[in-house]
Amino acid sequence: MKIGELFMFGYTPGDFEYLRDFAEQHGLGGVILFERNLGSLDRISGEVKRLMRAAGGQLIVSVDQEGGPVNRAKQDFPLFPSPRYYGDRADFTGIRTMARTTAKHLRALGINTNLVPVCDVLTNPDNTLMRKRSFGGTPEIVSKCILTLIDEYHKGGVLCCAKHFPGLGSADIDPHEDISLTDIDSQEFEKTHWQPFKKAIGADVDMLMTTHIIANSLDRENIVTFSEEVVTNILRDELGFKGVIITDDLNMGAISRNFPPEECALEALGAGHDMLLICHNKKDQETAFNSVLESYNNSRIDKDEIAAKIKRVKKLKEKLEKHAGFKKASV
Repeated sequence: MKIGELFMFGYTPGDFEYLRDFAEQHGLGGVILFERNLGSLDRISGEVKRLMRAAGGQLIVSVDQEGGPVNRAKQDFPLFPSPRYYGDRADFTGIRTMARTTAKHLRALGINTNLVPVCDVLTNPDNTLMRKRSFGGTPEIVSKCILTLIDEYHKGGVLCCAKHFPGLGSADIDPHEDISLTDIDSQEFEKTHWQPFKKAIGADVDMLMTTHIIANSLDRENIVTFSEEVVTNILRDELGFKGVIITDDLNMGAISRNFPPEECALEALGAGHDMLLICHNKKDQETAFNSVLESYNNSRIDKDEIAAKIKRVKKLKEKLEKHAGFKKASV
């Protein structure tokens, strides 16, 4: 069993050899690609193949290709409007065209996972982060859009990740910058913000991403990223999600400004996450990995729980082999 399966890392082009060696030695759950990686599509296809081999043949290769302002692949790649564009028009045919085309081009590069759909319901009109990224301001329209999106990506052989639980649509601070606090009550979460996530779970969404906010009505003591109440008791047990739960980027300001990386990894795993996403800082990646590995070797974390997390990650990777669409579209 390799502890690296618990991690999804981003990397700069100059750090590729480091990441390949890490995957070979420790295993690796996944990688996330950014525009910095996608300048040369021929190069990235080659890098993906080499990382796959280093990781033992199975690797979650992900990207944020939402449309509109969030497109990581741009050069020689078809681009589409934002989720809000489609939601405002209830353009489900357009969503299918976008997802089908994007899936085909992602798979041609060896990218097997798109970190969509955005399931957040935009209830705070001053929330500029989610203004275009959300499909809309009601759970009904968001739910219809995300179900269409998941269905089309799955037909195209691409895994999906619903985000950002328990809902970022009421936030007033961008988690990329610092921690946001929301005071909406638990009934509002359940009635409005959780409905698209419930629909995504019912549609067999592959992964689910949490967000770095404090939701006082759910857990007054902990940020969601470190909250066993939210991640395990609500998302895993109450909503019944059986797939892989991943953090949002632990390099975001909400985390990096307030918590040391060695504590973040252990707290997030303890809350119930299966994978830790660290996008930009190699030193933080090394620190987080070493803290988990040391705690595992010294039995300071439950080895059975770690084994269960790795089992879920490997089960997710098996979809890449078993799903006919993945095989057909692979590089």
